[in-house]
Amino acid sequence: QPAKSEMLYDWDPDMLIIDEATCVGDPSAIQTIRTYRLVQDLGIRYILELTGTPVHRKVFNAFGQFKILDDSIFGTGVVAYRQQYGVWGGFGNKRLIKLKNMKRWRKKVEPHVFQLYRIPYRKPQEQVIPVEMTPKARRIYDEMAKEGIVVLKGGATVTAELPITRALKLAQIAAGFLRDDEGKWHHIGDHLRDAFRDTVQGLADSDVERIVVFARHIPGIRAAAKACQAAGYQTLLLHGGVPQEQREQRIAAFHEAGGKIAFVSQISTGSMGIDLSSADTTLYYELTESLLHKDQADARIRKHADKRPLTYYYFLP
Repeated sequence: QPAKSEMLYDWDPDMLIIDEATCVGDPSAIQTIRTYRLVQDLGIRYILELTGTPVHRKVFNAFGQFKILDDSIFGTGVVAYRQQYGVWGGFGNKRLIKLKNMKRWRKKVEPHVFQLYRIPYRKPQEQVIPVEMTPKARRIYDEMAKEGIVVLKGGATVTAELPITRALKLAQIAAGFLRDDEGKWHHIGDHLRDAFRDTVQGLADSDVERIVVFARHIPGIRAAAKACQAAGYQTLLLHGGVPQEQREQRIAAFHEAGGKIAFVSQISTGSMGIDLSSADTTLYYELTESLLHKDQADARIRKHADKRPLTYYYFLP
């Protein structure tokens, strides 16, 4: 069970180990703020941060990690950090034009990091499955993209004034469902489900016994699970509503079960900290805008020094 902050302060640890340290990369995130405060309040001397993706391709998301590790490395001000190592432009100077002073950055970082080992692995096979949306879904998609508002059959309204909200709604429509302003999900089309079902059936016919499936939303998890079951796979689900003890049981069952089995997970829940490496095939029913979650999800089926031919399927409406 997670420890309460008061317990940590009363315990007064001498050492802090942070697994999946990329989760404290964003200095504005609550977990980063509280962890830094803990280190400062208790004067913790020994800190070890563990991660397989140190900056997950983004130098600026390393600031929080190094601030916790030693705030003398890059200081405590993220604005100064951004200005020192990047050229910015666009609206509000929020778009990164290019990186700069990377030699200086690496020189500061090198004394504080070490690589335990280099992980050699074969280049994975990646297959993109194009998916054509149904006419109904295409009409709703185009209307949402143009107007930012859709009225569904029955009068349910979906509005998305902000670009980030509109992008989320468009992703939902592409996946075949849409959540209205009242929080209710609506079925939009079976285009993605049908393409996924055909691919999973092909894997089953080819005697691929273990598969991992990632989806973004609960309706996607349900649709993917039904398709896996129809193809003859025993199905285990993982999402935010599954209690911790059940999560561990389901992960163990995935490794130990005989016959065909599919582990269907919400990508935000199952992309970090779990081992699904008894499988060598991952299918993305839906993708996520988070590069961190995508990188981490890819690694769930990867073993140390893995020489197996790993395969990833992407369904793109």
